[in-house]
Amino acid sequence: MEALDVLLNRVSVPRLVEPAPDAAQREILFSAALRAPDHGQLRPYRFLTVEGDARNRMGDLLAEALIESGKGDDEKALEKARSGPLRAPLVVVVVARLQDHFKVPKKEQAITAGCAAHGVLLAAYALGVGGGLAHR
Repeated sequence: MEALDVLLNRVSVPRLVEPAPDAAQREILFSAALRAPDHGQLRPYRFLTVEGDARNRMGDLLAEALIESGKGDDEKALEKARSGPLRAPLVVVVVARLQDHFKVPKKEQAITAGCAAHGVLLAAYALGVGGGLAHR
């Protein structure tokens, strides 16, 4: 697939189906993330993968966080939080790991983490496995 095709045609897929990306595909996804612009080469991001029954536990944690935020009185919102991780066989969580640095402000590091996430999404599209973004 041509680079411009990926950049111009990638779309989020709201519900993904089995199978999850295999080990070789995951290697490509995370290798694409490493190509994010990264002033200072800090790699201010980490990836967590959640699959199988762990997705149910993740949904429970998201619902608990909603309750703790004071927004847990809406049953529809709680159910959406619980079921969200079940929309895909593999959930990749992107964690921005911001650090004090004399030359690279945290704002720039957060942008780098976002670019790394975008790299994963672009690679998923190019591989034909699809992907989507959920912000929490």
